[in-house]
Amino acid sequence: MKNLLLIGVIIVIFLSGCQKDEVKYSAWNKYFELPNKYTSRSEEKLDYDLLNVSNNIFILGNYHEDFWQFDVENKELIEKKIPPSLYTRYPTNTFVVDKECFICFQYYDSLILYNYDSYTNKWYPKKGVSLDFLLGDVQIRSFTTHDKAYVIIQSVELISYGGPNYGTISHEDYYYQFWCYNILTDEWEKLTDYPKYFKPTFFTFQNRYFLAFGKSEYGTTNKVWEYFPETNEWYERSPFPGTDRYGAVSFISNNKIYCGLGYSKSIEGYTNDFWEYNINSDTWEQVGGFENADSKTSESFVVDTTNYIIVNEGIWKFNGWE
Repeated sequence: MKNLLLIGVIIVIFLSGCQKDEVKYSAWNKYFELPNKYTSRSEEKLDYDLLNVSNNIFILGNYHEDFWQFDVENKELIEKKIPPSLYTRYPTNTFVVDKECFICFQYYDSLILYNYDSYTNKWYPKKGVSLDFLLGDVQIRSFTTHDKAYVIIQSVELISYGGPNYGTISHEDYYYQFWCYNILTDEWEKLTDYPKYFKPTFFTFQNRYFLAFGKSEYGTTNKVWEYFPETNEWYERSPFPGTDRYGAVSFISNNKIYCGLGYSKSIEGYTNDFWEYNINSDTWEQVGGFENADSKTSESFVVDTTNYIIVNEGIWKFNGWE
């Protein structure tokens, strides 16, 4: 009888664990599969940038052919066109300031900027930025205020050297610059250096601006900073208690900040957890996860009050953690 009771307890514990795991991952459901027509060009998955203009979602991929408007309600991609003059430039970042759409393109040692009119599908050139380094594997991140965009330009170059008697030694050289673009004057201002990590995650909440995670030649980090545009200063906050990473995604839901996913050099693998960040107490709490995440770059957007993320070349809908 005791043995039967013990077996019953074990079964209950096992089922309880299964239910917890189910709750942990049930926050997400696959909403739409994005096309990847260019897998033959590279083993890397496509990166995506987003424009959200009054709930109108535009998705931009690595190549000029990858530009769509996403009809969320009807689950339909509407193909958009990039001007032929930009075919040899690679899209690298997007931002929206006061309902004005801007798209950055990479070209050698320059950042080219265009204003995109999403209603007429017309493109207007804006002033770009000349850099003092070539743009290799480039990642550009940005956050915006009411009339300015703060743009972090990052580039990494793989350097290999050696000889037949010594073998080949490789290392990565990282380059960083931090700029502010004023849409009213069409002028760029170079700012002081920011925390130098590649592929960090930005999130903005209640007019406060945060940067978290990233990688460098020393590995990935769990550090978090807050930026103050008025004084152009960065202040380090409490470190993230989870696994260090880069390429994470963040989103705001019900006035709460969530961050998760990404890739960690310390474990040499993808992370699949999500955490809530409280900006008032400067604390983190793990809230859930995402099953089978295998992307080093993710994006998020919100339509009305529903959140979505792009990961694993698909769009996933957020249903809440409970």
